[in-house]
Amino acid sequence: MNGRLVSGDVNSLIYYFGIASCLGLLFALILPDSDTPFLVVLLQWQLQTNIPMALMLAFLVFMNRFALLGNDKGWHKILISGLVGATLFVPIAFTIDILLGERFDGPFWSELADEWTGVVPPVVICWVAMNVPWVVGLSLNKTTDIKSITNTEEAQSSDFNTPHHKEQKATENGVNKLLLKSRKGNVLYIKAELHYVSIVREEGQDLVLYSLKDISEEIPGSIGMQVHRSYWVMLRGIDFYQSKGRQAELHMLNGDIIPVSRTYKAQVESTWITLSSRKQEASVSGSDAQQP
Repeated sequence: MNGRLVSGDVNSLIYYFGIASCLGLLFALILPDSDTPFLVVLLQWQLQTNIPMALMLAFLVFMNRFALLGNDKGWHKILISGLVGATLFVPIAFTIDILLGERFDGPFWSELADEWTGVVPPVVICWVAMNVPWVVGLSLNKTTDIKSITNTEEAQSSDFNTPHHKEQKATENGVNKLLLKSRKGNVLYIKAELHYVSIVREEGQDLVLYSLKDISEEIPGSIGMQVHRSYWVMLRGIDFYQSKGRQAELHMLNGDIIPVSRTYKAQVESTWITLSSRKQEASVSGSDAQQP
């Protein structure tokens, strides 16, 4: 996956596989097999719930990473990832049944089709239900007092050419936790990918279960800004701004080019002029200080 998945204060792997494990335990309790030890039944159901979960989640991440079917939110990606992951699991489920001693009397392809009918619909329904919060825009993060950050002297700074230590000093909860400097470097920009976002850093990225809308509302404007419905940038990560008629783009320090939509163009252009002036003033001040 090339990165961790978190949702505010709730790790998404715990969310998905925690539910899968609970379902496995529930099925083992309500669907006992009198001829099979309970631990074996429990193991069977844990495999039957966690393996398809891994396959569906992996395919959804794959679709998001390579922008298959676009980056917009929508049930189509959830349904497709569910159908593909559950279908890939069918032969695995069939093999598990055989290994646990279940006998099949009919033709192989007929039995495999019956397995598909019994496995795919309930798995996809559970998968869709689990993803409802992200598709409708909900999040599993605690409320973070972002306003307290903006009241500090550091939060008033908008010099994108200097490190923003407020990221480290901000509260550990919620969106601030996502912006802390990691071994991959500082955050340059954030890109929306369905109900995930890609936190792009200087030397890599993290795929995060979070809402770009929440990020744009919670982070102080002195740190960064939204420039497109799918992009939010850190001001200090901008190399230069380029206008192209009614459109525009931002060139980031890592070489990536971020589109600026017409909705945000005027605001971005104004911010860039201010940042450029401050950068020039800082450069002149630095030169004067070095003179004997």
